[in-house]
Amino acid sequence: MKVEREFAEWDETFEPEYKIQRIYFPEKSTALYLKRKTWGITGNHQTTVISTNKEFLFQPDTISDYVYNGFSEIIYKAENNKLIIYSHHKPEIPQKFESEIEIELRKYKNNSEWNILKEEANRSYKKFE
Repeated sequence: MKVEREFAEWDETFEPEYKIQRIYFPEKSTALYLKRKTWGITGNHQTTVISTNKEFLFQPDTISDYVYNGFSEIIYKAENNKLIIYSHHKPEIPQKFESEIEIELRKYKNNSEWNILKEEANRSYKKFE
């Protein structure tokens, strides 16, 4: 009985953690979602997606979502009908991403540029951490 209880506690400890950020575009009355899943014994695996699906718990779908595998800080800005994303690397463009919102992917060049973007994130950009 005690062993079963300890295993149950371990199962809860290793459950994936999810985070979601809704980005609303009032001109189109639609939203996109930045979602992150972190898992592993030490939380050493991470996937971040840009999606039209608001489901909190998710499995990455490379056909309909922009998928960032691995740890990737993202700075973003919603501008009119466009979502501008800054990150360390660019994901593959999904074949069936169905949204009226344009996604503009920008890769930052170096740590100096990233630090400037982080400062701007306090004013006009936002960070998804």
